[in-house]
Amino acid sequence: MRPIDRFRACLDRMGGALRPGEMPDRETIARTKDDFASLVAPVLGRDAGADLFCRILDRGCSLDRIGAAASFFLQEQDDLEALNSLDWEDIRETLEDASGVMDINILTTLMGTLLSLGKLK
Repeated sequence: MRPIDRFRACLDRMGGALRPGEMPDRETIARTKDDFASLVAPVLGRDAGADLFCRILDRGCSLDRIGAAASFFLQEQDDLEALNSLDWEDIRETLEDASGVMDINILTTLMGTLLSLGKLK
């Protein structure tokens, strides 16, 4: 099983345990933030991953959007339609902020993906 599949399975389990409109508890959010940051750390670094997680979460808890953002950074573009325009803006800003520490080939690939999806202004 791919790492993104394990992460999405955890998100699905968490979502299945919540009632509609219910937010996960703080401990669950903190654990999910750590999992997200660890998952995207090889691409962005832990700090940039944690920051992106918080920005997405600040606009409302959406496990689908968090999973889609992780998919983008792992170049597993399964389910990107869950991301809204503000998420794409955050992704672009995160890439710009982390560009100094990222592998140039990965950065070029991800920016190229943003361009091909029409997400760059």
